[in-house]
Amino acid sequence: MILALIAFILVVALGGMWAMASYEGAHAQALQAQALITANQTTQVSVVGQTILSIVLAVLVLVILGGIFIGLFLLKRRQNQQIQVGRYPNGPRWQTGPNARWQQSGQFTGSSGPMLEMSPQDLLMQQQMMQQQIMTMWMMRQMGQPTEVAAMQVAAPIEPQTYEIQSGTPWWE
Repeated sequence: MILALIAFILVVALGGMWAMASYEGAHAQALQAQALITANQTTQVSVVGQTILSIVLAVLVLVILGGIFIGLFLLKRRQNQQIQVGRYPNGPRWQTGPNARWQQSGQFTGSSGPMLEMSPQDLLMQQQMMQQQIMTMWMMRQMGQPTEVAAMQVAAPIEPQTYEIQSGTPWWE
């Protein structure tokens, strides 16, 4: 009987240890679940904060870019107004007549106007156009036709003329 009592005490002790282990395991799982819930809540708060911060930064960048754009626009507008209005002592006025145009009154100094700079391509194009105009005027004189300026001043129609072919060397050689 003593042996049965010892076996019973051992079985009760083993059962008690097993119950304590099960309880501690369940308690650990409950604490782990609580920690997971807290971590999820922290993550949600963090995501909301990051979203709000991203929106605020995007709006701030758009406001800064808009301010820069508006500032540049107003600066350009003010520069255009200064060019049109404020550079001459008496201010702008309308010129009268059939060819009226916006005219600045007062003395014009070369330094107060904007500098006109041309690129090499523009200069070459201008030179070629001038050469073409000179060549046209020279050819018109050779053919006996009045130049454009003379043709505008003369109201009478131009009579056709007969031209003789020159036997000398051509002009381009």
